[in-house]
Amino acid sequence: MADTLRILLAWPDTGTLARLLASWGHHVTMEASASASPPELALLDASLPGAPAGCRELIATGVAVLALLPGPDRELAAAFLDAGADVVVAPVDPLTLEARVRSAEALLAARLERHKAEESASLALERFRVLTEAAFEGIAVHAEGRILYCNRAFATLLGAVPEALVGAPVLDFAVPEDRPRILANISSGFDQPYRARALRPDGGTFPVEIRGRTLTQAGRVVRISAFRDLTAEAAVEQERRRAEEALARSEARFRQLIEEAPDAVAVVGRDGKFLFANRKALDLTEARLPEDLLGRSPAEYLTEASRALFAERTRALFEGRAKPMPSEYDFRVGSGPVRPVEVISLPIEFEGRPALLAFVRDVAERRRIEAQLRRSERMASLGLLAAGVAHEINNPLSYVVANLEFATARAAAIPEIVRALEDAREGAARVAKIVRDLRVYTRAEDEPPVPVDVREPLRFALAVTEAEVRHRARVVLDLADVPPVLASEGRLGQVFVDLLTNAAHSIDEGAVAANVIRVATRVSGDRVEIEIEDSGRGIPEAHLPRLFEPFFTTKPPGQGTGLGLFVSHGIVRSLGGEIRVESEAGKGTCVRVSLPIAPASAPRLPAAAPEPARTRGGRRVLVIDDEPDLGTAIARLLEPEHLVTVECEAESALERLRKGEEFDVILCDLMMPRMTGMDLYAELVRTCPEQAARMIFLTGGAFTPRSREFLEEAGRPQVEKPFALEDLLRTMELVGKKRPN
Repeated sequence: MADTLRILLAWPDTGTLARLLASWGHHVTMEASASASPPELALLDASLPGAPAGCRELIATGVAVLALLPGPDRELAAAFLDAGADVVVAPVDPLTLEARVRSAEALLAARLERHKAEESASLALERFRVLTEAAFEGIAVHAEGRILYCNRAFATLLGAVPEALVGAPVLDFAVPEDRPRILANISSGFDQPYRARALRPDGGTFPVEIRGRTLTQAGRVVRISAFRDLTAEAAVEQERRRAEEALARSEARFRQLIEEAPDAVAVVGRDGKFLFANRKALDLTEARLPEDLLGRSPAEYLTEASRALFAERTRALFEGRAKPMPSEYDFRVGSGPVRPVEVISLPIEFEGRPALLAFVRDVAERRRIEAQLRRSERMASLGLLAAGVAHEINNPLSYVVANLEFATARAAAIPEIVRALEDAREGAARVAKIVRDLRVYTRAEDEPPVPVDVREPLRFALAVTEAEVRHRARVVLDLADVPPVLASEGRLGQVFVDLLTNAAHSIDEGAVAANVIRVATRVSGDRVEIEIEDSGRGIPEAHLPRLFEPFFTTKPPGQGTGLGLFVSHGIVRSLGGEIRVESEAGKGTCVRVSLPIAPASAPRLPAAAPEPARTRGGRRVLVIDDEPDLGTAIARLLEPEHLVTVECEAESALERLRKGEEFDVILCDLMMPRMTGMDLYAELVRTCPEQAARMIFLTGGAFTPRSREFLEEAGRPQVEKPFALEDLLRTMELVGKKRPN
């Protein structure tokens, strides 16, 4: 015998057996003593009273037990086997006894290493568990003779649950006569299929096909065995094939998930060095092979400012002081550009040691998009502000214009005053045009495409950019008569404003006579072309391919966002057009916008109604506007030809109409506090439909989606503030019938 064991003997014919064991070099005692070293092996007579309970107590303290059965007794054998003992049936010859004692030696030696081996195999088992649970075959992982893991199919074959089998000797589930052969196949690493008979805990047996493979993981030898029940061979064979296919697909998906992940994935050890890196991580760091990264620190790729943050964050995650959350660092390879990266790190155990699983994403593009969104939000806010300002200007401007018309008519006998009033009216008209242009520009995104004369948005853009252009260059116009294009006037205005601004910024201030910006329109085939050409500094040829990229700009820092041409290009493309740039450094730039001519069937803006014959007098007019001065000004214009009633609240006007007052024309502001003109119209349609048919809406330009939809559905006439008397009278003729005298 190789080792000396401390053996407790409770066996028939103890004298003979004690001498035999002593001759093998073992220390034998007949009873346990508190002062003596505890036994390592107990030879126990199974027929003694309380022997099964004593067996359990000994095994619970770590003692190996060999039970002697007086004769074949399956029930008694099962009791000792269940307790974890080995059994032999009397009479026992010395060779059999020696073999069983040797087995006990192996069992005790295995126990010394089992805990460490089980811990080192736990990670591999966890990875393996997900795949094997999908298998239809019984699969068990075992080392040093004991089961470390088994899937549910294996447990089902034995009529048990997986939890009850983990830790049990794997040979316990084979009939005794097959155990030596199975043990030899395990020891030799035999990997071909072979047959044996399995033993269930209840004593039942059944034929199985076993195929195993020996692996080494973390320095430990592990055996993976698959068990196939041959009692239903055909069905099980089919299920086995499916399980193998599912296993292969799962492994392939896992490999693909990591290697083809859109983000860089890396594992970093506690020492801050790479332990693993996928393909994206290699691309990010410009490494050729994983070996080029292993052993290096991610900090090598961070700027100095980011290294301290990375080190502190890594320590906090390893020490459990921080939760996994995104962190941003400045990343750089060698002397290349600095790029922002977002990193999410998760504490894991990798190959038996603590590590961090890091997902790394280059967020430079996301930052650019976020900047674009912020600019879009600012532009939207400016649009809302401009629309609101236009509305607020229009209300007082309306009664200024109305009072100027009234005063002009009354001062006809004094030419100097008339001229002064005409100058004031011209100034008010210019303000009104600016407000209308501003509304068109801010409503660009909401306008449906209609036939547009491109010269109108060009004139608007020239007016808007006049302050930028006047100190830099002369403007030469060559606006030929061209057919309309299908577009949004506001969106075209946005494009032309950007192109004219770019042209102005390419010319230094102070040399107006020496520089020119030429704006031309012409027809080319089935398209209308608009050219904006400048004599500025031009664009280097190397920059031309990138002009329409977002955030690319040739202007000095702080003077451009790099979004103007990108947005303009998108607008022109959305209208079915093209935008091309020709430029030469030092000689100037020509931008050519080409748009398809609007088809004859395209929906067109409603033509102005012909002016009906004017028939003044005899009309009752109700004016409803929350601006008292505007109501007074309208009444001053219309009286004495018409009988005018002014209300500043829609509720008061509704009360009049409910009491039976009738009007030939109702001039109503669209947007008012509390009850709006839309609400009043809806109530009149319900209660006084004839009066609803007399309504004309006065609009200040601040259209909401609801108001725009309402005007389209209601189909009522509308007059935009500020309005001329002639426009108001013309619209009144459409709805106001002359009352009988």
